[in-house]
Amino acid sequence: MNKAIKKIAHSFGASLFGQILLIVTQFLTVPFYIEAWGVELYGEWLVINTLQVYFGLFDFGLMSVAANDIAMKFGGNEKKEALGTYQTAWVFIALISCITILAGIIISTSKVGWFFNLELIQGYEFVILTQLFVATTILQFMIGMSLIGMRCTGNNPTSIWITNVFSSIQLIVIVLSLRYEVTCVSMAIELAIIKLLNLLFLLYILNKLEPWLYIGVAEYKFSTLKKMFRPSIYFMGFPLSNALRNQGVMSMISMQLGPASVASYYVMRTLINSTQQFLNAVNSSAWTEISIEYGCRNIRTLKAIYRMMMTVAITIAVIASICLALFGEAFISYWTRGLSDFNGGFFNVMIVAGLFTSIWYSGSVLLSATSKHEKMSLFCLIISILSLASCYVYMNHSLFNLGIILLFGEVVVSIYVIQSNTKFLKSLGDNIHIRNLNASNKEI
Repeated sequence: MNKAIKKIAHSFGASLFGQILLIVTQFLTVPFYIEAWGVELYGEWLVINTLQVYFGLFDFGLMSVAANDIAMKFGGNEKKEALGTYQTAWVFIALISCITILAGIIISTSKVGWFFNLELIQGYEFVILTQLFVATTILQFMIGMSLIGMRCTGNNPTSIWITNVFSSIQLIVIVLSLRYEVTCVSMAIELAIIKLLNLLFLLYILNKLEPWLYIGVAEYKFSTLKKMFRPSIYFMGFPLSNALRNQGVMSMISMQLGPASVASYYVMRTLINSTQQFLNAVNSSAWTEISIEYGCRNIRTLKAIYRMMMTVAITIAVIASICLALFGEAFISYWTRGLSDFNGGFFNVMIVAGLFTSIWYSGSVLLSATSKHEKMSLFCLIISILSLASCYVYMNHSLFNLGIILLFGEVVVSIYVIQSNTKFLKSLGDNIHIRNLNASNKEI
């Protein structure tokens, strides 16, 4: 148990720095974007960036399933089987990359600008940005698979620090570019180049640390892909649900209130969601360890990790909510230099919603890391669809109405996730140490 907690602590240190860096990036770049491009163009940039989220759905959740499977097999000392899953996932990435390219061509050559309500980004600029977002999405697929290879073989801290380095480079590039008022296309090109360099470096380090885990087709098996497909479809419910709750809501605001309101919404949502950034440091560190301990049937350690994760999540969420309620408005005014509108009623409602989001967001890791997520994923997706539909009907050009609808959805999901976790933990059997059994078998 102590060994697992120590590994989480090491990963947490690197993850915490990364999440702080992400928060700094979000807070630091917003005023630069607004000053360089103006609220309208920045709002349209945020709206069109949702394309990357939609393209990212083409992984169908298979990468998350592959990560769990690799971690469990590695924990059970089944390296050949883990390599088979890894190579099968890479073959799948090649397939979905082709699908992403086709989707980008269709969108860039179709008249879909009305959906985004764009006025400043049009014509060839829209086409070029769409193709750049396709390239960026494909690179992100590959980066994600490389990170999975490192995390699932005990190199999680190293992978996080590499990500932190390239995130720092990205922050510097964004700030400098905005100081010189580069165009949206130039910004997208620069960000794509950074992702390419990130991918190449990750592959190089992974080859040095784990030469047995390599890209190829020697261990590819269609049966492995078929086995992973069903749980991956359910895993897709999470990014699709997030897309509806985040990018879908922004598209709704853009249609009813305009791009400027999207920028204001994004500013308030970013500040509130900063709590989740800190929780990401805990969740990402605990995820792999939960998968490994579950693969070893080390139930006692698994439960200890879950209790620790939820305690930290609730503590951080409560403290953050109090701070946001007291200082949120003043911070936003200072942060955006008074250029972004502030809606007090909506902001306060979203603080409460964020508290419930933190609870189910961390709680969902238990079922996700053990691939017992199917019902939970479907439930989250249904609630997101109902919430977005309710926004369309009852929003009535009011952010406050939007906040009430989103709050109700977060409360319902929180109750469901906690009840599901409690039921799952009770269903687990005795504490069986497969590591010890393997060691005994080797001695025999």
